[in-house]
Amino acid sequence: MDSPESRDRLKHRAYSLSSIASRHFYEGGPNCAVKACKMMTQMAPQVILSGLTAEVLIMPWSRIIQGAAECESGRRDGSVQCDATIEVPCNLVYSVLMAMNAFPSNNDDETYEALSNALVRRTNFITGAVDMEGCPEADRGEAGFI
Repeated sequence: MDSPESRDRLKHRAYSLSSIASRHFYEGGPNCAVKACKMMTQMAPQVILSGLTAEVLIMPWSRIIQGAAECESGRRDGSVQCDATIEVPCNLVYSVLMAMNAFPSNNDDETYEALSNALVRRTNFITGAVDMEGCPEADRGEAGFI
């Protein structure tokens, strides 16, 4: 793991898997893309042990997230089908998020914006409140702004 050759091999494997995930998400092949994300998650401890940093890896997380969101949209409207041979999360973006959490990363605003756009499908303004008694019932996820 400490040799430059081992680090290069891990780096190129990470790039290959990210390319596979991205391509299959964009082409409507969620099973292969999710499998590639799982493989990235599994190899992440070795990447960290090898000393590879986010600055060296420069993983294309925003692109993978956008592909997963597009594929998820197709899955929801029925134009993309998932094969039952692999366990797929309730939202395909979660498979990318798991890989992102495992890898060393310095995610920027673009990545977080892509992630929030991919996971939040609908928002509703319910009410404005000046105290806790004015808050709506806690029956769904909420976001508060001050």
